[in-house]
Amino acid sequence: MVTWITERPIQFGNFLIPDATHPLQPVEQAVRADALGIDLIGIQDHPYQWRFHDTWTLLTAIAMRTERVAVFPDVANLPLRPPAVLAKSAASLDLLSGGRVELGLGAGGFWEAIKAMAAPSHAGRVRASARGGDRVIRLVWSGKRGLRYDGASISSPASTQVLCPAIRSASGWVLTSPGCSPSSAAQPTDGCRRWAP
Repeated sequence: MVTWITERPIQFGNFLIPDATHPLQPVEQAVRADALGIDLIGIQDHPYQWRFHDTWTLLTAIAMRTERVAVFPDVANLPLRPPAVLAKSAASLDLLSGGRVELGLGAGGFWEAIKAMAAPSHAGRVRASARGGDRVIRLVWSGKRGLRYDGASISSPASTQVLCPAIRSASGWVLTSPGCSPSSAAQPTDGCRRWAP
């Protein structure tokens, strides 16, 4: 069953391929989409893909060259992006772009590539790093300082201390993992969580 969220108007977006073999093409496409009135630009986050730009670098370039379109990672690869750093990256780009950043999170899908890109000592813990990362992001965005998160699911030895500036949180997002369907995300489980404002 599909549930429509009616608090937000329908928006139209463009999913751009972050092709680094034609370095400026995604930015030029985003500028055209912005001029045509497209609402959102999504960029896939596969840091291990040799022919793709880094997602956050490309999102920043797009945000600096456009005027109204919102940008977001579709979806951020949480096992390869430490949650506190990801929260600060999203908050910084949101401030620099005048509030035009959304955040989508993913728990990873190509585990061999993720493990190959992670440091050897971290490779066995990449799957666990996605669990609890959403909580760390929410804590960073809470506006409090000197935060601690003592979750066994975070891949730090005992806790993660976060000292970051606060920023608004997105109106809602979904964390999914392989085997998690959008319908199962409506009910909180170990791998799927959904937030609403």
